[in-house]
Amino acid sequence: MRSSMHDHFKRILNDHEKQKLQIESHKKELELRGEELKKREARNEIKRKKLLEDISKRQNEDLHKKIIQLEKELDEKQALELEIEQLKGSLKVLEHMDGEDEKEIITKMDGEEELADLDALKQELTVKEHRVNDELQDTRKELIMAFTELPIPPTLG
Repeated sequence: MRSSMHDHFKRILNDHEKQKLQIESHKKELELRGEELKKREARNEIKRKKLLEDISKRQNEDLHKKIIQLEKELDEKQALELEIEQLKGSLKVLEHMDGEDEKEIITKMDGEEELADLDALKQELTVKEHRVNDELQDTRKELIMAFTELPIPPTLG
């Protein structure tokens, strides 16, 4: 009987040791999984920040292109306005000339037609400028909204 009790306790002790080893093995496995999860979270955070930076960079580039386009259109408009003013000045000079002959009158009439065409073009460009300015303002508002909706990353360091 003593021997059977001794064997029984020995089996219990062996089972207890096996279970202890299994628990330690599970613990190590869970710790490894926890470390891997932390690494993945760090990689995901880095990818998320890079994605936000890329989006912001792309939006800034698009806005910069739009600004350059608007500046070019404004330069063209100003050049046309200057040309219109020069033609108006030439027309006034022609109007004040004494003894106009037929050739001068024809030239004057051509200038008036060109002036009318330029005035129409000026109107068209003014409308386009207003439309582009409205688009620029809308884009600016969208960018401001996008930046305010971006999460603020914690400071590094």
